[in-house]
Amino acid sequence: MYCKQCGKEIQDAKYCPNCGAGQGTVSSIQTQAQTPLQQPAIEKIVPIAGPLLVLFSLILPYVSVSVPIIGSRDILGLDMDIALIVLLVGIIGIIPTLLKKAMPKLVLGAGVVGLIIAAVVIPVAKVGIANAAESGGIFGQAAAAMVSITPGMGLILLAIGGVVMIYSGYKQLKKTITPG
Repeated sequence: MYCKQCGKEIQDAKYCPNCGAGQGTVSSIQTQAQTPLQQPAIEKIVPIAGPLLVLFSLILPYVSVSVPIIGSRDILGLDMDIALIVLLVGIIGIIPTLLKKAMPKLVLGAGVVGLIIAAVVIPVAKVGIANAAESGGIFGQAAAAMVSITPGMGLILLAIGGVVMIYSGYKQLKKTITPG
């Protein structure tokens, strides 16, 4: 066998010991170039991760309400009035993955709804406490002033799930607009 670059005789080597040129065949190089790139694992996980985070958020605390001396209470996503809406957001987000069909606008919309819910839970809880305080007179108002509401892990997962769903919907929409 001879080197394709310099013509010097070589023994079945991948590279020429004289000039260092690679001795791979043209057909093997063309085959490597024609092999489609594998879809990164993250692109396979993202469409299901967002809805699963949204659904999982329901069993975790959305808010923690604490009052000095009395104590604190965690309020789970399932305990809130919005639980059904959050459940629907998660189910709607997972449908395209189960059907193996791109529905970017559906996923984008569900992600936006999830993010909006995550953004309004704390302010709505504070309004509820303020309304309850008004009905309790001066003692109710004093108690309401001491109440603190902090976001729980469920609320954080709901927000992250919403963002992941928006990202997934955007990627799907981008593929349908510019197929590639």
